[in-house]
Amino acid sequence: MLAVRVKKKEAESVRKKLIQEGILDKDRKIQKIDNHIEIPVTCKFGNYSYLNQNKPIHYHPRLSFKTLINSLRKELDQEDINNLSKGWELIGDVLILKIDNNIRVEKRQLIAKKFLEFMPKVKTVLNREGILDLFRKPLTELLIGTIHDTIHSENGCKFKIDPSKVMFCSGNIQERQRMATISNQNEVVLDMFSGIGQFSVPLAKYSNPKKVLAIEKNPMAYKYLVENVKLNDLTNVKPILGDCTIKSPKKYANRVIMGYLFKTIKFLPFALTALKDGGIIHCHSIVHKSDFNTEKAKIKKFIEKSGYDLNKIDYRSIKSYSPFYYHIVYDIDISS
Repeated sequence: MLAVRVKKKEAESVRKKLIQEGILDKDRKIQKIDNHIEIPVTCKFGNYSYLNQNKPIHYHPRLSFKTLINSLRKELDQEDINNLSKGWELIGDVLILKIDNNIRVEKRQLIAKKFLEFMPKVKTVLNREGILDLFRKPLTELLIGTIHDTIHSENGCKFKIDPSKVMFCSGNIQERQRMATISNQNEVVLDMFSGIGQFSVPLAKYSNPKKVLAIEKNPMAYKYLVENVKLNDLTNVKPILGDCTIKSPKKYANRVIMGYLFKTIKFLPFALTALKDGGIIHCHSIVHKSDFNTEKAKIKKFIEKSGYDLNKIDYRSIKSYSPFYYHIVYDIDISS
């Protein structure tokens, strides 16, 4: 555990030289000991004062699927490795895996423990086995830890959630960042499928519209929505428990968010009538990769057939949903 010992004022220039020579040890942290700095190196080079560190501080290795597989080769056979999903989600201190049930439970627990070696702040590991019913309740298996509420921090916002009870897709972070600044102080916004507030909260906080009406049908998700509005000290969000086809007001909003992914077009009439004098609709959907423009044309035809003037419609691909299918959002500008 070799390190270069230098005075504090010399540390930055020495660090740069060690990088240039390729001998800086990136697996250990630079430390301040008394009035000196210890810079870890892989070997001796140049006329420096060297020492062997008594208490080196190691970085936790960056977790990758390859790293995980290499650490499991002694415990898993190739068939087990082939059944491992390459993806995982970290929500607060809860890690969500997707492990095939063909892998025995003892091995599923072993895989979870291996993740904890790389992610020491994780307290609970869940295995997501599927999604149930209209409310999209996650079906999960507890591998390590306890079922509990966690606080997920993102883009300066806090979300209270129990990932074993309601869905929160961490893969949509860029869209949530976009929505945070897409509105303005003059707008009234309707969020028809607000969930725990993943769009309503950042939009209300950073765009500061006059009002965000956030409708959610799932009582459990609504519970967290109410708590997250309070957690982020928001006064311009009004949570509503109920069905958006019943609770959506008419001629109310300048902007409508439709964050539901399946057969979303059937909810378009309620979004259209909710617009006050034209405005923007953000319509989310799952679309085959060959049908992006076909779906766009279908939405265009539906809007025009409904008697509304369409100014323009654009779309963005948010992420891959399954083989050949993508999560798409259509930004629809309805003329006043």
